[in-house]
Amino acid sequence: MPAIPTISLPALDPKPFYAYVGAGDAALETLRSRAAVRAEQLKAFPATIKTLPEQFKTASAQLQEQVKALPVLAAALPAQVKDLPTTVEKRYNELAVRGEKVVGQLRGDKAKSTKSSAKAGTKSAPKATVKKPAAKPTAKAASAATAATPTTPTPSAPAAPTATEASSSNGVPTQPINS
Repeated sequence: MPAIPTISLPALDPKPFYAYVGAGDAALETLRSRAAVRAEQLKAFPATIKTLPEQFKTASAQLQEQVKALPVLAAALPAQVKDLPTTVEKRYNELAVRGEKVVGQLRGDKAKSTKSSAKAGTKSAPKATVKKPAAKPTAKAASAATAATPTTPTPSAPAAPTATEASSSNGVPTQPINS
């Protein structure tokens, strides 16, 4: 039997993935905080409408001041552009650290793990949380509710490779051996 060649893949840097997860977490946090603020603003909306005429009078003066400040802001742009790469790199690193914490929390890690998990792709999906009802249903209602809910088949484990399907030590399948 001829020797099966092994294919070795280079180690992947998890930092881009962590930055992606960190950016998503930051976006969700922003959306949640803005949703809470919007609810408060909605309650205060009738009072805000009553003050609109006064706000329009002051807005024109503020607009003229902002237009006068535009040349100063334009002069500061080249300095901001020079600082942009360092600012982006700093924010990227912050998002990667944040994402690493989120991934650690989702995995259930208590300590920060420095090595990447080779089994990350085989990890099962987290279980969905079920909210408990406020009041206990009667036995008749509970049996009706369980009878009405559809059952979903549980996914089975993948079948073991056959004799014609060989895989290398790194988990990458190889082509079947033709005799």
